[in-house]
Amino acid sequence: MIKHFFISATLLAASFVSTATTPTDVAQTRISEIIELSRLTGLSVQARNVTQQVLEEAQVPLGKQYKVVGVISSQWSADKLQAHFQSILNSYDAVELEQLAQALNNQHILSARKKELSAVAEQSSTDYQQYIQRLQTQKIAKGRLQYIRNLDQAMQLSAVLIKARQSIYAELKKNVEGWQPDEHWQQQLQKDVLSFLFYVHRGTSNQELQQLINYYRQPQLSAWLSDIKNAL
Repeated sequence: MIKHFFISATLLAASFVSTATTPTDVAQTRISEIIELSRLTGLSVQARNVTQQVLEEAQVPLGKQYKVVGVISSQWSADKLQAHFQSILNSYDAVELEQLAQALNNQHILSARKKELSAVAEQSSTDYQQYIQRLQTQKIAKGRLQYIRNLDQAMQLSAVLIKARQSIYAELKKNVEGWQPDEHWQQQLQKDVLSFLFYVHRGTSNQELQQLINYYRQPQLSAWLSDIKNAL
């Protein structure tokens, strides 16, 4: 489920009020803010939930499940992810950090994030399930589909989630003898992401979608999203 890829609403907190008095303190405040707004620690939730789902479907004995979940969860802990992505941001200069923080604090992006979190909370609802079913059975306007695909590409959402899932699956293959992921899992994951984005932006006009796409394509934000993907 796509909801495994999103962290709680607390990660949409507003930017910090800095009391830093040195450039180093300012930089660390910006780094913490960027990681929080980027929702990177949500990948630890993804790793645990995906692992649990695979083990249950594979009918792995309960004792083995606990062991494998423990191994993968430790490798994908929020603390380790925090340190990992902080090390990347440490290579950014003050101007780049400021530009990135401003991009992530853009009201259009924050508004979209709130819509995403609302959609996550509604995934078990009848309305959500019926909407997804209609997507699967009704013809979607090519223009609208292209906007959603462009948004996914600009956000690098599918790309990041596929890269993370590849790493998780590699660990699962090491720990669960004979297990292999479905041959078409990448295509299915991207389809799930697109369906989710369709629901998130069901009330968003094409013009508004293009504006959001443009915001995600800002050079510093796009570079950061690429760094996230490449680091997984």
